[in-house]
Amino acid sequence: TVHHYVPANPDDGSAIARTATYMLVLAAINFGSGYAPWLRRNPVNSTYYTLSTNLAINFDAERLFEPDMLRKLAIGDVARIFRQDLSTPNVMSFITKVQEALRQVGDLLASCPDGTGHGFLHAVGYDAAAIVRELIVVPTFNDCCAKEDIYFYKKAQLFAADIARLGSHYKWWDIRGLERLTLFADNAVAQVLRILGVIEIDEVLAGRIDSDESLPVCSREEIEIRASTINAGQMLIEKINMNHADRPLDIVELDYYLWKISHENPYYSHRKFRRHRSLGEFY
Repeated sequence: TVHHYVPANPDDGSAIARTATYMLVLAAINFGSGYAPWLRRNPVNSTYYTLSTNLAINFDAERLFEPDMLRKLAIGDVARIFRQDLSTPNVMSFITKVQEALRQVGDLLASCPDGTGHGFLHAVGYDAAAIVRELIVVPTFNDCCAKEDIYFYKKAQLFAADIARLGSHYKWWDIRGLERLTLFADNAVAQVLRILGVIEIDEVLAGRIDSDESLPVCSREEIEIRASTINAGQMLIEKINMNHADRPLDIVELDYYLWKISHENPYYSHRKFRRHRSLGEFY
């Protein structure tokens, strides 16, 4: 799409490897919604599309498919690639986290047999659970609140789902085990479920969210919102499939639908109920 890296020749082996690498790099930096008020975003006003588009535009020219390049990017290079102004403290904080995520995914790619995202997929056997297990070793994918023994793994699971969708589209590979994934707990999906009345938020907490207060990462409030989102997703799947056994819906399809309408349907993108914000690196 216009917001992503598209191979010129989908049948070319190097293009396949490079596109898979793009998807893995994008997965590593797929966060920043909490920083949205301070970021310079693209015309559709989306942090995700800002990152995906600028990564795609610069991917070949900046040689961002090379592990060594990812590992040595300076903070100014990262700001330039993603078109951000470092004079604002919160933007500096965000870009610093992006720089570190790029370094970490560079290390991961360097450890793969051929230094590519496709090499990573081959090494884990094109299996969703194995993808997640290997990714969460990398700190930027290790989405958990360890003190509370709670694990979300949003970015790792989302990469498994996205790379499966990509492989299916181009008939490059089949990713097994997607049924083992959960809903991908971010704030966009939580907002849609709140608007629909599927999840309810305490009046005091709702006031904090709707006044655009940032919730501390791994605070009880943030954990409960994300956990409720996952639980609600599973309950929705069970209810939907009870009534549509002939065409069962899986969790990946549900998440994609909820996320998509949150960004593209004006009703769900209104700001009566705002998305909760946290200044973390997992959504």
